[in-house]
Amino acid sequence: YPNPNQGEFYIEGEARIDKIELFDVSGKLIEALVLGGEKNPQKVILNNISPGIYIAKLKFNSEVSYRKIIFN
Repeated sequence: YPNPNQGEFYIEGEARIDKIELFDVSGKLIEALVLGGEKNPQKVILNNISPGIYIAKLKFNSEVSYRKIIFN
């Protein structure tokens, strides 16, 4: 949250999120971030991302989740 955002957002889950991979709508990997923080929610800053719709692949423990993220 917030979604849409302007490059800064928070991500949270029941488990600590270890890694975020951001893909454009064509499936191209745009950014990969390793999150080492223990706190929840975790702040993510991606100011260099062009406006559009992206898919975030969230990795935590041995599970994967996908979320749509909109950048203004």
